[in-house]
Parts: sequence; C-alpha cells; structure tokens
Amino acid sequence: MKKILLVLVVMTGMSLSASLNAQCVVKNVLVKVNSSTPSSTPGYCNLDFDFIFTIENNGGNKYIYMHAWMATDYPNYFGCPTPANNSKPPVAADLALSKINIGIHNEIHAGHPAPTLISTYYPDPSVVLTSAGSLVRSVFPTGDSARFTIKNVKITVPLACTDIIQMKADFWSSQAQAAQNAQCVFCNLDFTIDPRVSGLINCVIPHTFNVAITSVAPTSISGYYEVFLDNPSDPLNPATIGTYGAEDTVRVYTSPYATQVNGSSNLYTALNIPYPPYSGQKPDADRNLWIVVTTHQYNNKAINILSNTCGALGLKLTDFTAHVNSGIVQLQWNSEEETDMSGFIIERRSPKESSFREIGFVEAFSSMSNNQGDFTYSYTDRLNGENQVLMYRLKMIEKNGSFVYSDIRSIRAGNSGLSVFVYPNPNKGVFKIAVPANSGVFDVLINDNSGRLVKQILSVRNQADVSGVLPQGIYIVKIYFRETGDTIIEKVVVL
Repeated sequence: MKKILLVLVVMTGMSLSASLNAQCVVKNVLVKVNSSTPSSTPGYCNLDFDFIFTIENNGGNKYIYMHAWMATDYPNYFGCPTPANNSKPPVAADLALSKINIGIHNEIHAGHPAPTLISTYYPDPSVVLTSAGSLVRSVFPTGDSARFTIKNVKITVPLACTDIIQMKADFWSSQAQAAQNAQCVFCNLDFTIDPRVSGLINCVIPHTFNVAITSVAPTSISGYYEVFLDNPSDPLNPATIGTYGAEDTVRVYTSPYATQVNGSSNLYTALNIPYPPYSGQKPDADRNLWIVVTTHQYNNKAINILSNTCGALGLKLTDFTAHVNSGIVQLQWNSEEETDMSGFIIERRSPKESSFREIGFVEAFSSMSNNQGDFTYSYTDRLNGENQVLMYRLKMIEKNGSFVYSDIRSIRAGNSGLSVFVYPNPNKGVFKIAVPANSGVFDVLINDNSGRLVKQILSVRNQADVSGVLPQGIYIVKIYFRETGDTIIEKVVVL
C-alpha cells in the first residue's frame, strides 16, 4: 500500500488562514512538476517543480517567507487557526524537519524594480534557504492581488517517487526591515505533487493538441482540465512568454477527466483535440498552451505548458465581412503579417446543402514577387435572385499546401426569413452561432434541458463564440434579434 505524505508549503486554496495586522490571503496554488528522480538514498525522491500561488496585496508584504513540512512532521508553529498577533517567526530549531524554506523580497522601488528570491533568512541566518531557480510576479489588472511563480524548487523527500507526496505549509510576511515579527500569517495548508501533466501541440492546420494526466495514486482520480493561451506578459514584447501569469486568461478548451488504472499505470489521455477558432488564426495558433488540471481529491491544481514548436501561420486574418445589395454579395477581408501564402478559396453553402463548395479563388499578394505585409482583398458573388440564406468562408492556403478555414459569414438574400447556423453540432461544449451580416445586434441565451439559464452572450454581431464548462447534455439556444424582435430557437447537443 502506498504511503501518503504531507509537506507544507503555504499556498493552497483551503480557507485555514489567519489574518493579523494586515490582510493575508493566499489562494489558487498550482504545482508544475519538472522532474522527479530517485535519490541515491534508497526510499527518497529528488523533486524539481515550479510553485505558483496568488496572494492578496497589502502594505505588510515587504518580506514573504514560506516553510513546508511533511504532514506528519507539521508542528503548527503559529498555532493556527488562531495565531497570536505579531508572532515571532520560527528559527532553526523550529525548522529542523522542514523541507522547504523560501524567502521573497517583495518591496518595489527604483533600486529594486521587481521581487527577488533572497538568500538570507533574517530571523535566523543559520537557516539554509531552499534552492530555487527564479521568481516571477504578475499583478492582476484589478491591482488587488498578484501571482507569484517560484521556478525550479529543488527538494528531497523521504518517499519514493512512485508515492503520493503531499505537503503542508506556513506562509508569513513582515514589513519590518529585519523581518523579526510575523505580521501576517497564512498556515496549515496542503498541496500535492500529483498528478503530472504532459502533452504536445500537433502541427496540422488548424492545430490540435494531445494531453496526458498521470497519477501515482493507487486508485483513479478525477476532475477537469482547462486550456489557456500563453500570452506575452508584455504585449510589446512577444518573447515574454512561458510563465503562467495574470495575462493568461483566454480559455480555449475545458473537459472533465478521470484516470484509468491499468496494471502499474494510472492515466488519462485525450488526443487530437481541436480548439477553434484559436487553433487556426494568427497569432493565437502560434501560442503555447497551458494545461491547468483541477483534481477533486486534492486542494491545489497541477499545471504544465505545451510548447508550440510548429511553424508560424502565414497571416493574421482581420475584418472578414459579407454584405449583399441587389443580389450581389461583396466579400472583403484584410490580412496582416502575411507571408508565404498561395491564395484564398472562397466557399459557399446554403442551409439545403450538406457541405461548403468552392465558388472562386483569389491569389495572395504574398505569392507575387515574395511580397510581405498587410493586404486587402475582395470577391463578388452574383446571385440568381432566389430568396435564401447563404454562408461564406475562406480556405486560406499556404505555399506549402497547408490551409486553415476562416470563420463563417452569413447573408440574407432577397426576402428570406431570418436564419442562423450553429456549428459544430453536436460538439464538446465549444461552438459558434453565425447569423446573416445584415441582421443587426443579437443576444444568445442558453438553457439546459430543465429550462435553467446556464449561459448568456449579449450584444453580438455576425457571430457568437460559445465556450465554457457545459456538461454533456441537450441545450436549448435562443437567439434574439433586437432590431426585429425575432427569436430563433436551436437545439444543441454537447457530447
């Protein structure tokens, strides 16, 4: 039977916190396992992991310290859940069994422009602080909290790497220069070095991804995972990526998961998962992906990054529009950062047709004399006068033969009634609702099969993108057109 250890590191989402002179709240803990290898000492494991947590800002966080123990060794030094005001910080004797001791200098001024890891434990300089690679802080737009990432924390624990490694932690901060008083304490919190997350981005266009969630638990674990774009922390510097920060809020996919035990493995895998529209549009398709795993059996989350090693898409499509006047449909689109493109196949579909069909081709400017840059294109489709709803999309082809589809634009020709196009349907909880371009503003209300409103998207034109945690089931989608007062109801199946 596997042993279960608890090592304390002051940052998990439990509410066993204590506030003293200043508010001290730590939440949203994530663990990114970089490596776990057996130690030269039998029965021990060497761990290298990133530790990510969010702390609410206050004026007393000049110095921040974390201490972590195995749970069976946890001394509850601060006497949580009701620690005393201005407690004296622990010293070497109190930390004899701790596995993690990390200090952060969080004061920002002209001479110290960013938080740093510190090498001295000011309450007792004889305490050796834990080795870690670097520190990154990302302030949330609200300004009330910040996410810290401590990279490459290296520790050795008295368990095999095949055992569940759980830890308990204390977190305290001080505004005093010598950090001799714990003015803010958050303690008795758990985090777990499990599961491990891995995967890759498939370089087909549009891109897909694979994900694997592996646990060392003896029984199945379950929960859900979310996928986010890895956006630059500095919008003006595309190289500022690779750290899960406050800017990484664009969720492109989510799904429940449950591992399956098969012999010595305890694994969940999902292959070739699409994430439209991001997987086929620039710059989103060129981004890395963060996989964030929530496990019902643990208090913290697991995380890993899927590095995007695919070649960059040859353009960024902007302002794709469709307008109809007197039986003539005018399509227009702009491309930015275009390079090495062959051209654009224009495809059209009516609700009576089962698929799109090609109706024309426009050569890309970047295919002519190796032009590169931003370009404007147009295409005219002359209709036969029949009242109908038509849908258009672009098949954008690169010189190497790879291609990606644009979003769909719909028009209403003649005196045809309002119509919408929901795709894909069935789906995995991510779908689009396209309406004719001249339909004006519309609202989307999504109800589950019991009639409960589960999602709404307001003030939309042309197309609504639906994503989020929609469990499997049948949903009733109501599309309300503000200008005409019309309502169209569609049934959507989430698999």
